[in-house]
Amino acid sequence: MSAFLRFTFIALAIILCTCVSAQKDLYDLERIVEVELEMHDPHWKKKLNSWKKNNLSKRTLATLRVDGVTYDSVGVRLKGNSSYFAPAKAEKKKLPFNIKVSYTDKSQRVDGRYRTLKLSNVFRDPSYLREALSYQIARDYVAAPDCNYARLTVDGDYFGMYNLTESVDELFWSEEFASEEGLLIKCDPESKDAPPSTCPPGLGASLAYLGQDSACYAARYEIKKSDHGWLELINLAKAVSNEKADLSTVMNVDEALWMLAFNNAMSNLDSYLGAFCHNYYLFKDASGYWRPVIWDLNLSAGGFRLVTKKQILTDQQLVELSPFLHFSDRNEERPLILRLLDKPLYRKMYVAHLQTIFEEQFTSGLYRERAEKIRSVITPQVVQEPNPLYPTETYTQNYHGTVDVTGGKVIGVDEFFKKRGAFLAAHKLFQKPPPAIADHTATKDGGEVTVSVTLEAGQASPAVWVAHRPKGRGGFTYSQLKAVADGNYSLGLPEAEIEEYFVVAEGAISATVLPARSGREWFTVGESKK
Repeated sequence: MSAFLRFTFIALAIILCTCVSAQKDLYDLERIVEVELEMHDPHWKKKLNSWKKNNLSKRTLATLRVDGVTYDSVGVRLKGNSSYFAPAKAEKKKLPFNIKVSYTDKSQRVDGRYRTLKLSNVFRDPSYLREALSYQIARDYVAAPDCNYARLTVDGDYFGMYNLTESVDELFWSEEFASEEGLLIKCDPESKDAPPSTCPPGLGASLAYLGQDSACYAARYEIKKSDHGWLELINLAKAVSNEKADLSTVMNVDEALWMLAFNNAMSNLDSYLGAFCHNYYLFKDASGYWRPVIWDLNLSAGGFRLVTKKQILTDQQLVELSPFLHFSDRNEERPLILRLLDKPLYRKMYVAHLQTIFEEQFTSGLYRERAEKIRSVITPQVVQEPNPLYPTETYTQNYHGTVDVTGGKVIGVDEFFKKRGAFLAAHKLFQKPPPAIADHTATKDGGEVTVSVTLEAGQASPAVWVAHRPKGRGGFTYSQLKAVADGNYSLGLPEAEIEEYFVVAEGAISATVLPARSGREWFTVGESKK
């Protein structure tokens, strides 16, 4: 190759690499995605609304363009429950859509990756912030979808600004859980058919045991990507309802604690905590462990006011929501909370996670930094919305304070974080700090790994634990270390049982968890600590 050709080749390669690296991911929060649909059927509106109201999962064909790139013969349907039915009843144009990119061509993907686009209409959130901001916070601690914004145009008619939320599917679980195979269950089916009259009473997707008849679960859960899995779900419900069961053998307990702590910190009551006990996924990975996934956050940050179906919470009640909601009053309709928090170790880890969230996101002001950055991207589009669900002036008003819109009052985003953060910071749960961990090691020697933990001078702990697993397993085993000297604890484990780990030092009420973000970060035996 001549010097000139070699130089030309290198220059082109550099340009190509620069362009690829500069391209933002589909869900990058600094990007507003342009989504255009050309419907193949002129009667698509009537058909989609009819199918949705009759709970039919049919789709209509369309040509899709995403930032100018064309995808042929995609399948489109309407989605959502209250976010569809309330605006549809009010004859609003801005309805939520689900676009199946691989509907006719199974290999077709947006950006070569994404099979499905989910467009939410920012229902009950005049601030336009809740879903994207809440997912951004959640992903610091647990597996959760990416989310940003898109402009939707249908047949040349601009519908407005939507949230674009990543689908929980094969790509999601392979990247989040490193599992190519598994069972996915949506704990909020779009079908609202009542269970058979022979089934015991139950509330939503509470994981209460309802007997061995799968029909009793089919009205509360939806198995995705498979025709099988009811027995596995029934066995999980049986374990959750068993006061003597050790859930760490069937579930990633720490991830479940993080989900509960996030929902509580954010007063996210349109979730397992609230009146309908729903809006999450469960994924059983290839190693046999159940992994929770947070879902549907447009009513997070105090956007939903029902703990029960009879009581509407005030702003003050929302920001002063008890950290031990459902646990203090032994609410049997929330068996997962009872089973987890009944165990002192898990209860103290939950308190530690709650404190981590409010200190990192609320007290530090990180939520405001993130919110302002999002607003800088979306404000020029929001103020020009042709079909907003709420008056345009409520966009900025609801960032700062409570607004009264169709369907009731919505607390301000900044108002919520300030008041909720102040309430948690002053709460008695967080006034007595747990023992601090000064150092820890995990040392291999002759087929065994010795884990050692040293507390700060003069401190002691009622129990010190190591949560450990071999690489590739979805859940952790919790083993208690033995006290070997003042403030020093140690335990030997077979090398095959520990490759990844985190450590926990119990206090009287809370615990020190290291790394603090244990649902996303952990230590690896043989690697330097960070």
